Amino acid sequence: MKAEVFGRRRINKRLLVKALGLALESETPVLLHLFLRLNIDLNEGERWPKFRYKDHRLSYVTFSFSPSRFNSIPTHAVLLFLNIQAYAVYLSLIMETKCDPDWQHAAFALYRYTPSIAAAALFCVLFFISSVIHFIQMWKTKSWFLAPLVIGCFFEFMGFAARAASGAEKAGCWTLGPYITQSMFILLAPALFAASVYMILGRIILLTDGQDHSIIKPQWLTKIFVFGDVVCFLLLSGGFMTSGGGILASGSTNPSMSNAGNNIIIGGLVLQLIWFGIFVVVAAVFHLRMRSVPTVRSQQPECRWQVYLQGLYVASCLIIVRNLFRVIEYAQGNDGYLLQNEAFIYVFDALPMLVVVSWFHWRHPGEIGLLLRGEKAFRNGFQLIQVRGQSLG
Repeated sequence: MKAEVFGRRRINKRLLVKALGLALESETPVLLHLFLRLNIDLNEGERWPKFRYKDHRLSYVTFSFSPSRFNSIPTHAVLLFLNIQAYAVYLSLIMETKCDPDWQHAAFALYRYTPSIAAAALFCVLFFISSVIHFIQMWKTKSWFLAPLVIGCFFEFMGFAARAASGAEKAGCWTLGPYITQSMFILLAPALFAASVYMILGRIILLTDGQDHSIIKPQWLTKIFVFGDVVCFLLLSGGFMTSGGGILASGSTNPSMSNAGNNIIIGGLVLQLIWFGIFVVVAAVFHLRMRSVPTVRSQQPECRWQVYLQGLYVASCLIIVRNLFRVIEYAQGNDGYLLQNEAFIYVFDALPMLVVVSWFHWRHPGEIGLLLRGEKAFRNGFQLIQVRGQSLG
């Protein structure tokens, strides 16, 4: 890919690229390819650079500006206008419908099957209900550390809603918008669940006065694991945007970009697996030490610390299983066996994540926050939905 910039004012070239958050020489960011699809002609007079990219799929979109008008308009306003135009092209691209009658045997296809509307709609509804319940539970217990869990539920809801939208489209004529949305949100949601899981362990240690039993001090434990989770989240996001850029860049896929994006995603998933493995070891060591030498606080009836740890083990194991599935799926590629059968995404991704959020409805970690503040606990998380007033708030 080559882009030519004509003109004497290199500063304009840098500002145009900076406005889109891109490096001109890079082929990975999605917006670069969108921007290169534009034929932005600012060369009315030799003072303004001319930016061109020849694209065989999309006709040139030309924006002409008068240099005299530039004199009275701040540069950042012009750049903002160009960015808006690029976003408009982005919207037109993701909603573009290109049919492939031989999609089942094509070298690349958005789906290797016809997405089930019923299955996607079912999980969409379930995750929406879960997000609402988790928000109520978080609000009543003031357990703000569970905000990532709530957002993760909403991500799953958005992902399966978009998947249902893809299922409503004609097979082989899928638009990019719903496909990109479902892929991104379903991929990223478990990383948000993990963030809350990491924060729960730190609060269990504080609740039991078990700082001496933890191999990592509570004040560092949450920061270390949440930082690692943020790194994983960014890798997954960056990998998806890179892979998505390959799809947007051409009629089917740009192999170099898609492969790079898949590798980044696999790296993010593997790192998350390693991080979770370390986390489980830290939790298990704390658990064994606390059982061997319990603290006074841990022996109080209302301090059900082992129940809370069981919830962490359940969530951790299910997220690990899901990540292993995703690693294998991305390693096999677009024409791999796992991507050819829709049932796998529900058995090894949607269902395990639904079990995770449902478990936390029942054994809601908000009880830990209440006990740390010296407030009254509850029998199970569903009790929060029935309680009125401020008895638990």
